Amino acid sequence: MTQRVHGEYLRKLGVLEKQLTQAQDAGRDTVDAARAVALEREAAKATEEARKALRRAEAVEHQVVAAVGQLEQAHIELHRRSEALRQKTRTLYLIERVLALDAKAIDPRELVDGLLALVGDDMQAQRCSLMLRAREPETLYLAAARGLSPNVVDGVRIKIGVGVAGKVAQTREPLIVHDVAEAQTHPLLRDQFFTTGSFISFPLVYHGELLGVLNLTNRARSGIFVEEDLERVRALALVVSLVASHARLAERLAETIGAR
Repeated sequence: MTQRVHGEYLRKLGVLEKQLTQAQDAGRDTVDAARAVALEREAAKATEEARKALRRAEAVEHQVVAAVGQLEQAHIELHRRSEALRQKTRTLYLIERVLALDAKAIDPRELVDGLLALVGDDMQAQRCSLMLRAREPETLYLAAARGLSPNVVDGVRIKIGVGVAGKVAQTREPLIVHDVAEAQTHPLLRDQFFTTGSFISFPLVYHGELLGVLNLTNRARSGIFVEEDLERVRALALVVSLVASHARLAERLAETIGAR
């Protein structure tokens, strides 16, 4: 657009300069000095108008570029919000499924396996585990798991404060690691079933009482867990904690698998 406006005024200026030259040539014969002066003024005026028009065109071009940039940013933000809304809708759907499972499941084994499957599938975790508070003081036991080593059986116990889940239980603060390679002393580096370098360990707390720890690792397609995932797990963990407390899941399941 700037080039088009500039070209138009250059064309007009060329015509005026040609007329001025013709008038100057004629002036030598007819001494029409007044006509030559008038043409010089028109040429100067046209030059100034061209300069102003060019500046206006450049300003408009800058505005168009800025508007296109704002439109691109708005499109990105719209996509982000749409994705966030989709995730929240998915989370609400899973919460509804958790509550429905709690309403119909009588067997504690069926309930704990169902809870872990819902959360693990939603977070695309190929390996996940749910640890609950054991009867022994400062102890957790493995209530349900998938993707673990075959020699790790239900009921195996760990001390609170020991290992990843034990530390999370002790601090009652969630832990998210994007790339475990950045923490060379991390115990999961010695785990042959840990392959993706990213995990979430989340404490289950209800009314100030520690119920257990939820662990999610090995995200499908070598993905990593991000902060948005942590917020989704937070909502799901709250519902799992509510269900586990209401159903006395830790005590009932411990009787079933002998984790005493």
